[in-house]
Amino acid sequence: MSEELKDLTLLLDKYRSEHAVQLRTLVERRKRQQQKQEAKLKSLSEKDGDVISNSSRNETQLFQGDAVMNQQMIQEESQALFEELTHLSGRVNTTEKMMQEISTLNQMLSTQIMGQSEQIEQIYSDAVQASLNMTTGNKHLKKAVDYSRSTRKYILVMLIVASFVLLFFDRFYS
Repeated sequence: MSEELKDLTLLLDKYRSEHAVQLRTLVERRKRQQQKQEAKLKSLSEKDGDVISNSSRNETQLFQGDAVMNQQMIQEESQALFEELTHLSGRVNTTEKMMQEISTLNQMLSTQIMGQSEQIEQIYSDAVQASLNMTTGNKHLKKAVDYSRSTRKYILVMLIVASFVLLFFDRFYS
């Protein structure tokens, strides 16, 4: 069970690192896009110099507005991704703590089971010994019953013989 917990922890760490790499590449890609847009804006303004017509100025302003909107969107997405990563990191930490607690409980349980298995083995050996003792006791009881029967018979025979002897002496001396 602890092996499974270690594997799960490694899997979570791997997922967390992959997710962080994905977020970094996304942020870098968006920064490059923003830099390209700023470079285009600069090149347009440098080409035309001071003599830019109203239409190209409007296009430049629209382009700048788009760049600002893109930058805001990138910042919002970056913030959302950061919050998601923070939330995910919190969940991973909570899961790791739970896994550690489960591992500790599992270790305690296995220790208790080992102790109980020793006790169960002792109880089993005691039960086997008690069974043997019961068998021996039954044999002794049967012998005692047999001796009791034979003793009763012997006493009965002795009493009968003694009675006849008394009757004989009574008749002989009377």
